[in-house]
This record gives sequence, C-alpha cells and structure tokens, in this order.
Amino acid sequence: MSEKRRAFLDLLNVGKVMIHLDARVPGVEVPDHLQSDPQLRLDFSYSFNLPLFHVEDDAIKATLSFGGNPFTCVIPWRAVYGMNSHVTDAVKFWPESVPAEVMQKAAAMA
Repeated sequence: MSEKRRAFLDLLNVGKVMIHLDARVPGVEVPDHLQSDPQLRLDFSYSFNLPLFHVEDDAIKATLSFGGNPFTCVIPWRAVYGMNSHVTDAVKFWPESVPAEVMQKAAAMA
C-alpha cells in the first residue's frame, strides 16, 4: 500500500480529511472549471455517505458534489501532495509532489 493511501485511510478513520492536489496531473478527473487548478482542495469523510467512494491502490474514486451537482472524480495518488485532518489537525505533506508554482508562491509568502 502506498504511503499516501495509508496516510489518507489513517486520517479518514478519524474523520473528515482535506486532500491537496494538482488537478492538472494526467488522470485527474474533476469538473471542467477545476481542471487547471494546481492547488485544488477536496474534502472526504465516511459520514458524507457518498454514492461512490473507493480508496484504491492507484487513486481515490468518489462522486462529490460541486454547487449541488454530482461529479464522479478520480484522484490519482501521484496528483496528491498534501492532506490534513479536520479533526486532529494532523498534516501529511509530500514536497516532491508539490507543483513548482505552488512552492514559489509559498516561498514568496515566507
């Protein structure tokens, strides 16, 4: 099991988790208006009772709601560069997966 998948499942077992991803990575499937976002953040929780929610070896597959409209998303692990628990404030971060412009923006804010 990948480190990102294990971290996600560990955080998810505690409660709501936000993942941080680069929506431009090949294989990411999100609504059209989000596809160019290098800093997309999505929330997941078992309590959402999503119609589709699978945490697979290669990706998260889930039907999420965007503006009240359902969309089946595919989030490959290679697109994920961070996640945090809304319950414990635990943070997981993979610097090697962060898009360059996001790192530059963070450095400029420091």
